[in-house]
Amino acid sequence: MITHTAHEAVLDLSRQIGISLSHVRVEERLGGLALRASYSRLVPPKPWPEAPEGFSGWDLGRQAEFAAGRVLASAALAVLGLPARLPRAASRAPEWPLGASGAISHTHSEVGALVVPGLWRVGLDIQDIAQGESLSALRSEALSIADRQVLAPVSTEAAVADTLGFCAKETLFKALHPEVQRVFGFDAARVVEVEGDGLTLELTRSLTDELDAGTRFDLTWSLDAGAVETWMIDSRVV
Repeated sequence: MITHTAHEAVLDLSRQIGISLSHVRVEERLGGLALRASYSRLVPPKPWPEAPEGFSGWDLGRQAEFAAGRVLASAALAVLGLPARLPRAASRAPEWPLGASGAISHTHSEVGALVVPGLWRVGLDIQDIAQGESLSALRSEALSIADRQVLAPVSTEAAVADTLGFCAKETLFKALHPEVQRVFGFDAARVVEVEGDGLTLELTRSLTDELDAGTRFDLTWSLDAGAVETWMIDSRVV
């Protein structure tokens, strides 16, 4: 079974690099693979050929989170029969090999990757429930009053609902950035609906000739162990 093979590939690659991963979960999503695991920021990886320039000078936590994300993504690529090398672009985003699309996300204790064969808009984001100053900043920078009103029924805890909105917009950015090739603000999309585990975002302005204002995208979300995860896989015009 492909999920079992991917699970074993993650464990094998993590041992090779020397990072600490636990609670590895793998599931199939729309022809691709979604992987998630817990990792330790206290265990830096061994030097490995694909580490980016200057990697050894990063703080240990950043090294661990970067390596953990690459382990999950590389394992998924290999199991899907795709080139497993995943260099870092000038934008610091992963350079997915020809024939693959994907996204990587991490918190201070969890890492996730979503990899799909073919050319797709793929986004994934994982966020711990924001609190304190982080929550205030999230609300002022990422969400409009209208966004928060749509999100409010999601939870009796406003922090959960607002973290979901932020997480969803981060997911959309990751999914569209390969096409748009520039940074666009949180106000480029608005939350129009949340129903069950589904959430819909709508572009408020045109980003490319194909990505017009009013274009809508459907995302899926979940809440687990104090963290929100959102993801999307959408067809891409080529």
